[in-house]
Amino acid sequence: LVVRSLSRKMQARSARPARPLVGLCVAFLAARFCTVELELFVSPKAQPSETSRRQALIASGLLATQGAPAQALQKFETDKDELVQAPANEKSGVPGYLFQKPAGFKRLANVIDPTGFVFRNTQDTYFTFATRAEARPNASIEFTPDDFINDYRSKFVNATGSSFNLISGGGPKPNRIDESLGVKYYEVEYVVRTQLGFSFDSLKTLHFITTFAASKDAVNIMNCQALDDKWDEDGATLRKVAESFTVTG
Repeated sequence: LVVRSLSRKMQARSARPARPLVGLCVAFLAARFCTVELELFVSPKAQPSETSRRQALIASGLLATQGAPAQALQKFETDKDELVQAPANEKSGVPGYLFQKPAGFKRLANVIDPTGFVFRNTQDTYFTFATRAEARPNASIEFTPDDFINDYRSKFVNATGSSFNLISGGGPKPNRIDESLGVKYYEVEYVVRTQLGFSFDSLKTLHFITTFAASKDAVNIMNCQALDDKWDEDGATLRKVAESFTVTG
């Protein structure tokens, strides 16, 4: 009887329609912990839902608020400014990059991309920045951040109790260009207000700076975030991190 019961349950599960994927993300868990591919940033196609809105914010940085301490990773001193350097991944064709880590940030394991970085402020779990990268043919020619912006506009709307406010960014014109390496940098600054959990006090307003670095056949991303009501205090630090983000080839 137990075997039959389990068999029926498995058949019922297999008969259920697959959930729409947000950048190939698995189902959102209550703990806000999931695996997300970069397509969420560069070519989102999923329909808006409460789950996909939460997944979107997780992928763009909120995962760092729930991340586990990094184990067996490059060591950084939490109380010091340090230059972080990521080597190129020749197998995938993703170039290396570097950025400046401010003092007061601890590295966490990055389950979205083990080769990327997640740093969280030791005093504020929402004060974080993270990197992500993927191979993308002709990125320096075809990529713009418009898909990302339009996806967020469709997910975070008043009808769902959420909002998305674009402060700057968008369009085909990059903010800066590295002519020697053929890298175009696009910066998008925006504010999102949405429910991050299931309790009455989980409605948060978050301020983001997301930098996309489009090279010949890859896109590298630096995503920075803080609570919007602390942006006057935290924004300058995150802007320095974003501005230091540089593809090295």
